Formats: sequence, C-alpha cells, structure tokens
Amino acid sequence: MIISSRFYGDNNEEVMNIQHDVYGDILRKLAKEAIARYDFAERLLDIPTNNRLKLNNFDHRIFQEAHDLIAAYFRYKTYIHGGLFKEEINRNDCINKWYEFFNNEVEELLTDLVFTRHIVFTILYQNTDKGYKSEDYINDALKLRYDNMLNTNPPILSKEREV
Repeated sequence: MIISSRFYGDNNEEVMNIQHDVYGDILRKLAKEAIARYDFAERLLDIPTNNRLKLNNFDHRIFQEAHDLIAAYFRYKTYIHGGLFKEEINRNDCINKWYEFFNNEVEELLTDLVFTRHIVFTILYQNTDKGYKSEDYINDALKLRYDNMLNTNPPILSKEREV
C-alpha cells in the first residue's frame, strides 16, 4: 500500500497507517474470494485447469492500485472528516470497520463475472502483457466506480465579484 492522499481532504494518515498494517491480509482476502469462485466454476463445469499452484502465489504489487483505491473509498465513506477535526481513531474499531467494508465491497465486486475473471487472470498471468491488461481492467473499473470520490474538489468559499 502506498500511503498517500487519493481525494480532496484525504489526509487521515492514522487510518492510512492502520490500513497499511493489514495490507497483506486484505490482499489475500481479495485473491481467496476470486479463486473460490474460479474453483467453483471448475467444479461446476468439470473442467480442471491445474492452475492451483499459480493461484496460491502472487506478487502483491499486482493488486496494489486496486487495494489503494478501495482503501481510499473506505476512508471517503467512513472517515469523512479526514484529519480536519482530528477525530480519535480506535485502532481495533478501525480495523474491524475496514475488514467489514472490504469484505462487503469485494463480495459486491465479485458478483461481476468479468471483474472476477480479471482478478484471476491478474494472478495467473502476473507480470505479463495479459496480466497487465487484467490489472488495467480492474483499476479502470474501480476508478469508474469511485468517480465521485476521485473527483472531489475543495469547496468554493466565495465568488469573485464582477466589476
């Protein structure tokens, strides 16, 4: 996870650091859920592909941008004040909220079979052209989904007078 601001007012570094601390576990959850759907499809169709070993090992960087977008959206939806009011953050509560949010978000994202296929392809074909195309698809889909967050602007405090 890259700790950085992703939208206007996204400056709650305490929440970002908490998300960073559980980064690996969160990424495994994303991969595990997509792989479970892949396995189900193999069993349903009775077409084994022998990709188990490849699916169990992946470079975390292939999902870094996707994770960071989802993490930013969590901050946008859950910690709306950012660092402005310096609300006290309970670490365990924040972790629980983050896991719950991530699980719900992943469950909803993986209802899209094309998105799920691209998660699996990103793992299977990591660091190849086919894998990069799947990464791009995932990141573009998330940017479209989180468009309101990504296009936040500072408030306009006053209008200039016309002369």
